[in-house]
This record gives sequence, C-alpha cells and structure tokens, in this order.
Amino acid sequence: MPEAFGHVAGRMVPTFRFRFISGLFLAALLAFGQASPAAEAKAKPKAAAPTKPAATLDVPLYQVPAATLANLQKALPSTVAKLQKRKPVHVVVVGDELVRMTAHDATDGNALLAWPGQFVAELAREFYYPGGVRVIQPEKGKPAKVVETRGAEITMRVFSVRGGTMQKAMAMLAAYGGEAPPDLLIVGFGMHDAASGADLMSYAKSLQQVIDIMKPRGVDVLIAGPVTSLREPQDVGISDSTAIAGVAHDIAAEAGCTFVNLGDLRPLIQLGNDDIATPDQTLEVVLHQYRDFFQWPDGFDALHPKPALHQKLGQAAYRVLAKGPMPVPWKITTTKAEFVDGGRCKATITIENATNKKTVFNLAPLKLPCWEPESPALRLELKGREKKELQLTWQRHQPSDSLRFPPMAGHEAAMRLPLLVAGGGTARVEEVRAALQPVAMIWKLDSLFNQQGSVTIDNLVLNTTGTDLKGITWSAEWNGQKHEGKFDLAKGASTTLALAFDLPKSPGPRRIALPLMLMMNVNGTALRWERAMEASQNFGIGQEIPLIAAAASKATVTMEAQATATALTLTFDLAGIALQNGPEGLAMQADLNLDARSYGSRLTMGSTEAITATVGTEDGNGTVGRIAPWAFGTGYGMKFDEESIAAQLSTQGTHRQFTLTLPRSYLYLHEWAIGNGNSQLGINARLRFWQKDGGFTPANTFSVTLNGRASDDAEGNAVLELTDKPTARWTVVVW
Repeated sequence: MPEAFGHVAGRMVPTFRFRFISGLFLAALLAFGQASPAAEAKAKPKAAAPTKPAATLDVPLYQVPAATLANLQKALPSTVAKLQKRKPVHVVVVGDELVRMTAHDATDGNALLAWPGQFVAELAREFYYPGGVRVIQPEKGKPAKVVETRGAEITMRVFSVRGGTMQKAMAMLAAYGGEAPPDLLIVGFGMHDAASGADLMSYAKSLQQVIDIMKPRGVDVLIAGPVTSLREPQDVGISDSTAIAGVAHDIAAEAGCTFVNLGDLRPLIQLGNDDIATPDQTLEVVLHQYRDFFQWPDGFDALHPKPALHQKLGQAAYRVLAKGPMPVPWKITTTKAEFVDGGRCKATITIENATNKKTVFNLAPLKLPCWEPESPALRLELKGREKKELQLTWQRHQPSDSLRFPPMAGHEAAMRLPLLVAGGGTARVEEVRAALQPVAMIWKLDSLFNQQGSVTIDNLVLNTTGTDLKGITWSAEWNGQKHEGKFDLAKGASTTLALAFDLPKSPGPRRIALPLMLMMNVNGTALRWERAMEASQNFGIGQEIPLIAAAASKATVTMEAQATATALTLTFDLAGIALQNGPEGLAMQADLNLDARSYGSRLTMGSTEAITATVGTEDGNGTVGRIAPWAFGTGYGMKFDEESIAAQLSTQGTHRQFTLTLPRSYLYLHEWAIGNGNSQLGINARLRFWQKDGGFTPANTFSVTLNGRASDDAEGNAVLELTDKPTARWTVVVW
C-alpha cells in the first residue's frame, strides 16, 4: 500500500485508466454553484478599527508555517486559497454511516465527532477560524457546533446513507444539486463495498464518475480509503478493505486528487519489542489492540468504532496532509505475481529495512474471502538498509458464498493481496500488488440489457510477459454450454475473447444464475477464472412472476405489476406463509428498488435507494419508511411524502396478499409510455418474513432477482416492460 493519508498527485500509477463516464450527470448538477446557505454569509471577526483599506482583507490574517502551508496547498489548493484569507469555506461530505458518527451512545448522529468533522476542525484551528465548524442542518437533537463561539466559521454539510457503497456518491450529489457548491468534497465510502463482495471495478467506476464531475468545477476532492473493520472472520475483516484503498489511491493519483487511507493502522498501534513472541502471534497482537476501538459498553460492534477512533483518524489524516507521511521503518516493493497453477498465486516481494539500525520485522500474509495464505508468518532480522527478496504464496479456496466474492478484480491486470507487517514499534497492512503473469483477464462486467436469443461477453486477454505466447487453448462453460478455442498472443499484446452463450428458450425458467467457468492453458500452466452470470427474462404488466427463495422453502411468493396513467401497483401473493409478529409487532418487511430513469439513462450505471414497507399479521395498512430523494435513480432529487405510497395487507381466500401503490408523479424522469416494450423500469423487490428461530434473516427472503450486485446497484435489477405483451428479451448480469 502506498503512503497513507498523503497527497498522491504526480506519483507513478498504473497505466490502466478509469475513464468510464462522460458528462452524463452534468445536467443534474447544474444547480451547483447557484446558491449558498445563509450560514455561509461572510462573518468578519471583531477587531480594532482598520487602519488600511478593506482590500487588505485579501492578504493572509494568520501566517501558517511555510512547510505546513506548502503541503496543504498541494493537497487542497482551492480550499487553502480561501482559508488563507479566512473567507467562508464550505465542506460537503458524502459517505456511509461512519461520516455521520454511528454510535451506541449519545454521540450517535453527531457529525462533528465523526472523522470528517474532526478533520475539518483541524483545518479551522490551523487557519484560525474563531467560530470553528458549523454543521448545516444537523440531525435532530444534535449540535451544529461543538461550542457556540463568534467569528469566521467553516460550514460542513454531511450526506450519509447507512450501508452505502461508492455508487451512492453520485446519486447523493445529484439529488442535493441545489445545495451550496462545496470548496471541498470529502468522499467516504468503501467499507460496505468491501464487505458486500462487490467487484473493484464497480467502486472504481463510481469514484471516477464523482471526480470527473466535481474536479473540473474547481472543487477539491478528498478521497478516503475505508476504515478497517473487524467483521467476522476478523482475520479477513482486517484486510478486506486493503484492495479498495489501493484502487482509491491509484485513481486519486491519476486524477490529481488527495487520498487519505483511514485503514492505515500506524497511528493506532504501538508495539513493544517483546509484544510479539512468535511470528504467528502478529495478527492476534494487532487485533487485540485494535478491538478496543469497537468495544462498546453494550457489546462489540465490528463495523462502527467508538468516537476515540474517529478522533484519531481525523487528526491523523490532517496531520499527514499538513506535515507529510508518517515514517515507517520498512519499505515493501513487489515485482510480479504469477499463477503457479489454476489455484495458487505466487508473489515476489522485496522488504527493505528503511532505518540505519538492525530491526526485527514480523510478516503475516492475510486472508481474503477467496484467498488464504499458503506461506506461513515469518520473522526477519535485517541490518540497516538491508534488503531481502521473498516469495509468498496464496492458495485459492471456495467460500460458502463463492459466487458473491470474485477471486480477482475484473478491471485490472493485477492482484492486490494483504500482508501484515510489524516492526519498529508499529504495524500496518501492506498491499502486495503486482502484475499477473503469464496472462491477465479484463472482464466485461457491465450488465447487458435487452438481450435476445444469445449473449456475448467480450473479455480482454493481456499478455503480461516479455515473450510471445503460442498455442494458448481455452474453454468456457455456462448453463450446460461449452465453447473452446486456440490463439497466439504476441508479447505485450491483447485480444478480445468473446464468450457467446444461448439464452433460455420459452417455455422455460425466467431466471438462471450459474457459474461461468473459463479455463486456459498457457505453456503448460493451467489457469482458471470463475465468475457468476445471471440471466433474467424481462416481464410485463399483468404477468405473474415467481419470486426467488433465498433458501429451500415450501412457501411461494408471486408478484404482478399493473401500470396506469396515475400509478404503479405491485401485488404480491403469499402462499404457504404463516405470518407471525416479532417483538416490534412486525411480520413482514418489503424492500422495493425501482430504477425509474429514462430509457437511455437506465442502461448506464446508477444507484437507487430501497423503499421499505412493513406490516403486522392483521389486515390493513402498513407503514412506509423515509424515502430518499434519489430513491428512484441517480438524477432524482425531491422530497417524497411516505404517506403517498400505499402499503396494504389483505386476506384473499386461503392466502394473504400484499400491495404497494406508487403515484406516477413520483417517477417524473420516466417517459411512462404504457404499451411500449422499450418503456422499462429496473426493479427488484425483497420480502422478508419474521421467524421465531431467527427473526428477519436472509434465509426468510424472497426476491424478484438475486445476484452479486449490491441491492441498490441499478445494474443488478430485473426489467419490467410497461406493456402487457412483453418482449422475449433478457437482462444479463455478470459478477
């Protein structure tokens, strides 16, 4: 992993670029720059009567140390230009629940105490803003300021979504386009991207989209690598955000943005000479110290740390931007990662003692969901400036939910493997990153809509060696179909490998989700890639479709959609389900994701937000929860009235029925051409039923579609055509 927290513009970065998005969402963001909140009105500090003209306010009022100022100007040029003159500065934060301070005590929702608030407070102190930081529209009951003081302020607006992934960033910014334009945008997603098993490509595309829209507008963009979580198993949780942070660093470097790695353990872990008795204890010793940040009085929370960690991270991020990277007593470089066979990856690394004195280092390769270390932990004693080359091997394995976690990123010709290094009194998880040899595969992972008859996945094969490769053989399998071929690949060259498969014919199942296997033999080395591919048939209004049970069940749930000029109604028939209330009087929860962008926009990446409705066991009206302004897709942005969406449970003979009705007016970006098969909605609905033996669990869930995409990822939806004569077309999702 490159230096954490520091500005990375100008550093060497991978040549593969992330230019996926053009000006698609510029229209939704035109309002940026049009208005400013009242809190941004200029606040002049009290002072003696001026002896010079007012124009002297354009010179710095406080002299920041030269070295600090130079570092900050490099990291946040536009923001610092205003800070120097103590002009109004506005910061916008978008991120998951950590940016708004999710806690188990009275600090919950106090954004001033979350790591971005702590970071901005450091800026206010450094540039002497007597009024400190003011949160615009704080959560109900939470303070807008730490202490009510007069004087120039930095204003901060926080947009947070629980469980959010990077795809939410653009949807949130577009929805709040009428807010004041920020001088500084802080982007804090990644924790849930890693935990959900989302391919790194999805994270990369979404982050690049934000940069491409915001940076040309003169906004400083600060990208944060995710906070290290301790989700189970903890030996995986502590490392699963390493690759996300590495991708964020690379994109930030290419775009000239600033990157901070909140997952860096160096400011948090202090080790004595005798703390690690054997190399095998390295991970447990580090976990023992780090766990304390997640131990609340009412129990352990693996994702949401205590305010003490937020304070340390916010202050450390600022300190390194202002003072430079924290030194570490070692340097790790990687040269290559090669497939030994289809299930093992061997990485060659060099560790250097970066100090002038003899130092002991403990190295522990860490697990990932689909990879576990074959090489044991080891201890090295290196003289000052001594280097040593090592070979570390990871063995591929199949987790129980292997179709959710891709073993390799789809967008780059490299592996990003985690290595815990401890020595010189500290520790951090390093990213072992190197080009894969002899070949690498760049997967076509964009969802393919409206496919008919067959589908072709165009992947790119790269020769990553310095020699020509002759007689490469390959075979691919999906849904009982097998294709094979042979090709040559010159050194440094690439070729498209088109994998074509027939889609199911009617009558037959409307959905198939199976592994997509690709085998390749390169000069005697057997390589294997495994993805998953779901094909789901488009359906129309008035068509009853069965929902997918997450686990074996005798119960069934079907859904039928109806569309009129004024409303969309979804009717769910529940058969074989005995509703029972949980402790809060809820028997069923329905989550509806609806992508109601116009036809052209809906075929591109985007994000929605689930509309949640709950009911008890009795017939009658249910309750609809808060509706996010971007609920119906990226580009939406208005306040929706939950009471305008009707949720109702009824009894129909021997079975129960649940209906959701949405007003057509809420879907204002959609063309709504009823009778036209090209007038489509992306849709997924998940119904969960409370059970005494486990409450609302994934096993008690029925879904319209079920794939490895995040629930709010618009590319993971099935397709509803607004016609009673739907086409014989399919939506194909590869993950």
